[in-house]
Amino acid sequence: MKKTSEWSLEIKGGLKNTYEFIGNPENHYRWSPYKIDVKQIDKSLEEYKWELDIDLPMVGKVTGYCETIIQIPYTRYKFKGVMDGDDVEAIIIEDYEFKETSPGTILVVRISTLELPHLNGFIIEKVVGSQFDKLSQEVKNNLQKLFM
Repeated sequence: MKKTSEWSLEIKGGLKNTYEFIGNPENHYRWSPYKIDVKQIDKSLEEYKWELDIDLPMVGKVTGYCETIIQIPYTRYKFKGVMDGDDVEAIIIEDYEFKETSPGTILVVRISTLELPHLNGFIIEKVVGSQFDKLSQEVKNNLQKLFM
């Protein structure tokens, strides 16, 4: 199951500052579309690993860890966690587009694709934004009962 959404952010200071900001793994969660509470960042490995709580829309808060698994050509993050005793795993793929909006200001468009597996027999259709509104009321009710 894949869903793609876009977010944008203007960064002042030109391309150098922009690349430094998005290239720093510690900034990843600061402008994520998901509500993330980072508990600890492990920098001892070649790849960063975060212990965190992540609040996935209509799924709820999941405690686990996230790690960078591939840097090229896209940044990929693998998330593993536990929610209500069930294992949850997701892949987040990040890509970026740049556009100079004025001298010294870069608009960064972050293209985020979230891949979710089946969860308790249901495919979670609502992963970002208003996409959940397209589901039938019956499916929404089933999902809400499942996660309450």
